[in-house]
Amino acid sequence: MKRGFFLLASALILSPLLPAQTGPGGFPEPEAEFAGIRLGDDIGTVKKNLPGNPYFRYRGERDVSFLPRRPETVIDCAGSYQVKRGLFQFHQDRLYILTLYLDPEKVDYYSLFTGLSRKYGPPADLDPSGAVWESETLRLSLEKPLTVKYVDRGTFASIRAAGAAEKSVEDMSRARFLDLF
Repeated sequence: MKRGFFLLASALILSPLLPAQTGPGGFPEPEAEFAGIRLGDDIGTVKKNLPGNPYFRYRGERDVSFLPRRPETVIDCAGSYQVKRGLFQFHQDRLYILTLYLDPEKVDYYSLFTGLSRKYGPPADLDPSGAVWESETLRLSLEKPLTVKYVDRGTFASIRAAGAAEKSVEDMSRARFLDLF
């Protein structure tokens, strides 16, 4: 009886500490967040959260640029501590790619790979250039020499599909132009 009560009490106490969603093998799915900045946040929220974040040296509007031909904004700022540089890419004012260039003098690829594997299980894809952990909504990659990239899979897929459609229209237009001769 005491043993059953102890197990029940332990489960109730520890359950808030356990992740809500688990992937293959019972490991938690990768989180779409780094240091309080989440994929899907609007640009205003990210700009508001960056100045107080210890991993980034955000200087304000001078770190923000716009990419030509696409409705995308990029925040590129210097990092602090283990982060050398942070790149935040927005589509329709929502963060969909977060890239962290890490300092190899302060953290190494193997330690990060080991930590991610312990937390999220074996990578979905592993090759000499890096490792990838995925969920339905997120792609988390650790790339060599030492870059971590969070990608919103849904937004990325829609951008790729729109790009393919745009390229197809350009190809048709080119073919029509060539037919004129």
